[in-house]
Amino acid sequence: MSENIMEKANEFLSQAEYAFNRLGISENIEALLETDQVVYTVDRAYNACVEVLRDMTRKAPKAMAEVAENNFQTFQNGKANFVSDFKANFKRVVGVPLFYNLQMSGDEEKMRNSILLNIQSGESVEVKIAAKQIVDKMVMDITKDYLLSTYGNVIPAEVLSI
Repeated sequence: MSENIMEKANEFLSQAEYAFNRLGISENIEALLETDQVVYTVDRAYNACVEVLRDMTRKAPKAMAEVAENNFQTFQNGKANFVSDFKANFKRVVGVPLFYNLQMSGDEEKMRNSILLNIQSGESVEVKIAAKQIVDKMVMDITKDYLLSTYGNVIPAEVLSI
């Protein structure tokens, strides 16, 4: 099942990149992902995720402390992966609808101008909303994965206490 999810994710990313290339906005999307607005959002989410996982790791029962610490360290040392995953997710969220709209309407110039208008403003609300939704989902998914890989189906109550 995991392979199917990865295959689908790769297919969607390919569709997004095709749409960006066809519209001639690939460089614009890459530049957008390096703007202060996006970098700040991603950094903030990563740091929040580290703190949540650190707290859960501290609360791990002794029998599970080593596994918890190893899982935490793996995540903490993987910021580049977090950023890379965010960028791929962002491209899919923005690009897949473009791909399908291009297949239906084909009005490339109008679509290109609309996208550029939305992403070239310094503080785009659409970009801010999309980035926030993506990192929120990533943090939730990472937290679930950490809990499952550390504790399995029986999560100690103290780990989830605030």
